[in-house]
Amino acid sequence: MVIKVTKDTFIEFNENTKQATVLDRPTLVADLANAKSRLKEIKPPSDKELLEWARANYPYESDVEQTYVREVIERNQAILDEIKAL
Repeated sequence: MVIKVTKDTFIEFNENTKQATVLDRPTLVADLANAKSRLKEIKPPSDKELLEWARANYPYESDVEQTYVREVIERNQAILDEIKAL
């Protein structure tokens, strides 16, 4: 909820947190203009940058498969070892 105090001054009241913030229209207008300008300046990552990021942050499919196959081998070998011991 926003309450008008003067022509350019407002109070924003958050009913959930019970906190109030003083707002100044010229500051809000300037902040909005700066944010829009900055948004236009932000360049999306190139395909090369995306690929580098993906390689650094996600395992290759072959790595995932190798991990799974190793787990199958370990589990089955453990079972066979236990069977031998019977």
